[in-house]
Amino acid sequence: MSSTTGGHILGSFSHEHPLIFHDEENLDSDDVKPRCCTICGMMIFMGSYYICIEHCCEFIVHQQCTRLPPTVIVTGGDIYPDIFELRGPNDPATMNEKCLKCGQTFKNYYTYSSRLGHIHPLCGLKMFEMATKHRSHHEHPLVPTRREICGVCDACGEEERGFFLSCQTCDYWISQDCAILPPVAKHASHSHPLVRFYADFYISMPQRKFGTLDCGICECYIGLKSFYSCQGCGYFAHLKCIKSWMKNINTVEADWTRLIAELPPDKESAFSRFFPNLEQPYKDGTGTSIIRSRKEEIHEHPLILNHEVADNLEEGHRWESKLLCNACINPIDSSTSPYYTCSVAQCHFLVHDYCAKLPSISINSYFPSFLFTKFEEFFSVFYCDHCSYECNGFGYSLEGFHVDVECASVPRIIKHESHKNHYLHLTTSALDYDSDVLSCCIDDYNRFGNLYYRCTTCLSFKIHFRCAIMPRQVGHKFDKHLLRLITDGGNLVGLSMEYLENCGFCEFCEKPMDPSIWFYYCSECDHYFHVKCIPSVGKLSKMKFGGTLDLVGCHDHPVTSVRMLTVGNQSCTYCEEIIQGFQDDWAFHCESCNVWIHNACALKLATLSREKSGLELKFGKWKPESESV
Repeated sequence: MSSTTGGHILGSFSHEHPLIFHDEENLDSDDVKPRCCTICGMMIFMGSYYICIEHCCEFIVHQQCTRLPPTVIVTGGDIYPDIFELRGPNDPATMNEKCLKCGQTFKNYYTYSSRLGHIHPLCGLKMFEMATKHRSHHEHPLVPTRREICGVCDACGEEERGFFLSCQTCDYWISQDCAILPPVAKHASHSHPLVRFYADFYISMPQRKFGTLDCGICECYIGLKSFYSCQGCGYFAHLKCIKSWMKNINTVEADWTRLIAELPPDKESAFSRFFPNLEQPYKDGTGTSIIRSRKEEIHEHPLILNHEVADNLEEGHRWESKLLCNACINPIDSSTSPYYTCSVAQCHFLVHDYCAKLPSISINSYFPSFLFTKFEEFFSVFYCDHCSYECNGFGYSLEGFHVDVECASVPRIIKHESHKNHYLHLTTSALDYDSDVLSCCIDDYNRFGNLYYRCTTCLSFKIHFRCAIMPRQVGHKFDKHLLRLITDGGNLVGLSMEYLENCGFCEFCEKPMDPSIWFYYCSECDHYFHVKCIPSVGKLSKMKFGGTLDLVGCHDHPVTSVRMLTVGNQSCTYCEEIIQGFQDDWAFHCESCNVWIHNACALKLATLSREKSGLELKFGKWKPESESV
């Protein structure tokens, strides 16, 4: 909760700018960055505080500190009873002076001063304790020490000298240096970002098998303490090793927020944002480098560079564009220019400029994998082992493991609109379908993938990585407006769960909606759509259709690949069975003869054609999807 103060006078304190009040007593957010209170100099992690509305001003104070009196009478020790007055920061008389009580050197914060000397604000009041919440200890607030001490930190297990925060009830101590470590960090010893985990994460999950917790930096055992980890790779690192590393890096490298990808993306393709993830340097025996593919290697014909996309579509209907990149199977539009086209007029091969320069080796996946531009199977179709979608674009592979280029580029750590307070990290742990409930979908085709994002704070929150990168808005030919992604149907404005369960039907397939899973919605038309009924995100959204197949000796004309999602029932000429229409499946169509063939039947015919002709199976030229039906 936050609100703006009408004035800027708080008890004994004044400030020249308006202040915003934040009440975060019950908020455990990864976005909360620890900062020093301008009055007492202690860290503010979570709690109630005031902060200046001006971005260039760093004024921030605990709510408790605004209640400090303007004067105090201090006695005890070598201090004679005297009246101490509260003074503001940057007072020349207090710079580099030490507190008469705790011995702490004053910096740019308030002090109580008299002719005898100066006292820290918290030392001036015997009964005044500054408590704060911290994610490492949820049970009770922690109280900071008022002087530097030497002790063992319960977070890292090391002996530390400095300021501590402690819970006297539980005898829990954490050093301030460990308490302010970021939730995400990057280290040169590992190619992926690392997430900070607390000991209770593992204690609460005894069924998980993590193997030995050895630090990847110093190679020593970690134990059940806080640490950093890349779970997907089984990589772990001590807090102390990360602290040492962060002391020697520059400000840009230490900015952990640049490692977080905010999702969902606004437009239908997030690959242009994720592409840099593929460009991490690959280390081999000769050094570290990025080996890029050459455009001469990705297509058999010369390619022509285009800087602008001819946009003849009505404004607001750009999602109907048939210009799809053959590499990432995402739209080519004005926001993704420039791009390459094939120099052969009858070949409609298209590729983004950045897709034509994909690295030949990628290490964003869990092992180095190698780029392929044409899969050596029927119609170049392969199953992505990350999302289990069929794809006929470019991909990366190693020893039978295949990943499409978009899945190979997904970020390791995200912040998603469906779970705003905590970051989610990518993991490959197998799902236990009997006990684990995903928060995004229940569709069978989307459950087979072995990647999902998980919240390490709320252990039960998990979403498929494929669902995580679904765009915030999409288009559909059944609605003239953009459709909005709904991740919490129960909180849809003006509608109840009962209404959606009883009255909500998909505008496309006319089947009931399930408000417990994500869907798309048009508020202007009151239209609902299942995710699987949206062509740009459905299970065949990674297939580019319109390619032709020559069945020499079996059919006189080339047949064209067609997506059946928006086509009615057809009869297969080969097996005489029905080709189900309005299903997200694909088939082949001969425009000249109006012949339809199942894709499985086309595979049989292609094999027969090869046996009859004695020639290797060849695919025809790519043609626009608009010509394929």
